[in-house]
Amino acid sequence: MKKPPIFCAIGITFILLTGCQSGNTLQNYYLGDIQASEFLDDKFIGYKDILIETDTEIFALSTEMKTMAKSISLERDARKKATKLLQHFFSPEDINLAYESGANVIAAQAFKNQAANCLSLTIMAYAIAQEAKLSVAFQRVDVPEYWVRNGRVNMLTGHINLTVLDEKSPDKRVLFQRTSIEIDFDPFVNKQPFEKH
Repeated sequence: MKKPPIFCAIGITFILLTGCQSGNTLQNYYLGDIQASEFLDDKFIGYKDILIETDTEIFALSTEMKTMAKSISLERDARKKATKLLQHFFSPEDINLAYESGANVIAAQAFKNQAANCLSLTIMAYAIAQEAKLSVAFQRVDVPEYWVRNGRVNMLTGHINLTVLDEKSPDKRVLFQRTSIEIDFDPFVNKQPFEKH
């Protein structure tokens, strides 16, 4: 009666040991220098075809953008600077910006084209505002989940805008708090009570 449990134990051990000897069908990649190949870009076909701009390139200002920023910086009040910036953006006499959903470009290109998507326009506004000594910050807006297909890629879209921060000055006294100024290139989002961070 004691033989069957021993045979069962030997049989299970044999099965487990032979199972461990099966070949690994997963391909292993030698990572080499982890810094150089952290994302394994070279393992994707056509990875060199995609140009990724640097932060400096994305936020770089053209001569015309610097001229605009200089005219805005002459104002002393943050609210007046923000108003002047928006007037430059949307005035038919100036650049008269237009929204173009597929135009994901750097700041200087958005300015030159006078059209871009929300992200590119916001980056352009940020770069000009910074040059004009206007204190601004990116603000993520929690919009409802919305998926878009771009070629072979599905993307979850999001939304950002800018908030103009009140400039701190030792000479300035605040008697009452005004609502903050937001620079947003999507009028639909601006009318909705979405959370902002």
